[in-house]
Amino acid sequence: MKSSEIFIRVCSDSDSTVV
Repeated sequence: MKSSEIFIRVCSDSDSTVV
């Protein structure tokens, strides 16, 4: 897993305003 993948997963899992 890449760092970007993990970041995207966390953002998707959490309610973040960051798209």
